[in-house]
Amino acid sequence: MLQDISVYYLDYSNSSKKKIYSMSGARTPIWLNGREYFIVSTCLRYEIYVFDNLGKQSGYHHAMSTCALERLLRLMCGLESEIKGEKTEIINQVERGIRNGYEKQTLSLPRTRALLKLLGFANALRKEYSITHNENYSTIAANMATEYLLTKTNPTVLVIGAGYMSRIFLEHIPIEEMNLIWINRNIKNIYANHADILKRPRNTKIYSLSKIDTQLQYADLIFTAIHSSRSKKLTVNSDLNNKKIIDISYPVIFNDNHEGVYNLENTKFSLYLLRPLANSVITKANNEISKYTRRYYGD
Repeated sequence: MLQDISVYYLDYSNSSKKKIYSMSGARTPIWLNGREYFIVSTCLRYEIYVFDNLGKQSGYHHAMSTCALERLLRLMCGLESEIKGEKTEIINQVERGIRNGYEKQTLSLPRTRALLKLLGFANALRKEYSITHNENYSTIAANMATEYLLTKTNPTVLVIGAGYMSRIFLEHIPIEEMNLIWINRNIKNIYANHADILKRPRNTKIYSLSKIDTQLQYADLIFTAIHSSRSKKLTVNSDLNNKKIIDISYPVIFNDNHEGVYNLENTKFSLYLLRPLANSVITKANNEISKYTRRYYGD
């Protein structure tokens, strides 16, 4: 059912993140018309899995049959991620791509079922070899922030965004020793979803995005994690000298025009991992994926 799979892809290892983002907003290529396919699109990759061999296509890296299936399995296992073995983010993104394909009728029901079965194998492989990394961009940002903030007296951290990644960041810094300014488009979401976090800092102030330029001056460190559709609309005009900024939004809010910025375009966050996934685990998992693929193709 999946033997005729091909993949056309760009990812963080072969393209700029800016180019990847531009692809995610582009029209679906015309050469996909009439074919079965699904797309995995994140800030680190744009991958089209199509059930046909269409040869090389301009602007894309290309793999087919066994190589394409192996890549998909490595992707599901987090082995193609910048943070090898990332916990659940990538497998959820792949599943969302598959289900979107079915909903948009670019995948048939038999193909969809076969792909979801593949997800089951990937989850089993993750469990067998402990391919689960508890670190992600937010925990790495928290480690970087903590090291910096603990050098300050009565430090203030400013957080932009109130989603999952911002929560993880705040759970992993010693916020009890700090002041918190929390900014979000809808401040009700902060009160509704993060009441437990709000009890921890020395002082907490909450503002809407419209107040961002009035508050940045008070921060020693700025952390931001906003959904891309919102970050495109956000501009910052404040003087940010002498501030450390960790920006995991995409597209980025704080670019290299500001000093002290660590963002998804200029920083390889995997270098800051405390415990990278062991090479021996990666090798064993890749071997199992190769065996599975060979069996699938009857080799």
